[in-house]
Amino acid sequence: TMAEEPTDADSRLIHVSGSGTIKTVPDRCDISFSVVTKNSDVRAAQKENSRKMDLVMNILRDPAKGNLTPAEIGTSSYSISEVYSPDDALKAKFGENTVIYEVSNTISVETSQMDRIGDLIDLAVTNGANGVSSLQFTLSKEKTSDLRTRALAIAADKARADADAVMQAMGQTLGPVHEITVDEVY
Repeated sequence: TMAEEPTDADSRLIHVSGSGTIKTVPDRCDISFSVVTKNSDVRAAQKENSRKMDLVMNILRDPAKGNLTPAEIGTSSYSISEVYSPDDALKAKFGENTVIYEVSNTISVETSQMDRIGDLIDLAVTNGANGVSSLQFTLSKEKTSDLRTRALAIAADKARADADAVMQAMGQTLGPVHEITVDEVY
């Protein structure tokens, strides 16, 4: 078989790429608070956990305190398990050979109140949450979309400038764009 000769159109193609980078600050924060209770009576552990959960949720929703809307706060997980290796404090409290149960509840907060993150953590921890199991600063979908559009424009401008420079150096003019490929990495 014979190899096909490149067509005139193929020989006039140049391939360039461009990248666009934008640095920004997050406009959202996702926080997970843990409320964990332990007791030898599983119902007592559940009751205590429920009391603490109500307290934390109510304080975070209170307009004068946490001021979180229902869309910003919710329960994301709940579990009951046996504590297989209790520490000395639990053994002293409940007895050496007593079965101890752990009830764990997780409160998820997704908020754009970036200036209040420290206050929200303080409110939760001082009102019954045992800890912060996750804290992530992120971008809202709207901000991500806007920044992606701007980064693509920067990348396209860079690619066009490179193509113009190469063609000018070769004494040629740039024709119409033949193909554009956009990576989904951002």
